[in-house]
Amino acid sequence: MTNHNDYLCEIHKIYADTMIYFPLCPPRYKCKTCKNKNISGYTNPEHVSNPFGYCYLCPSLCITCSLKDKKCMWC
Repeated sequence: MTNHNDYLCEIHKIYADTMIYFPLCPPRYKCKTCKNKNISGYTNPEHVSNPFGYCYLCPSLCITCSLKDKKCMWC
């Protein structure tokens, strides 16, 4: 079984080891490869509360395309 963390670049591998990201919102962001709305917003451990709502971290590739193309989902 392949984990999507296997295809993280060196920059984002550091964050994967030190921070834990959880998908928090339903899929509403588009993948730049397949153009489907199948990317969830992730929690941001360094987020500061604000009155305008939560700021999600959004990868540029969905997990499926990241595994298929063997590219970092966050770049």
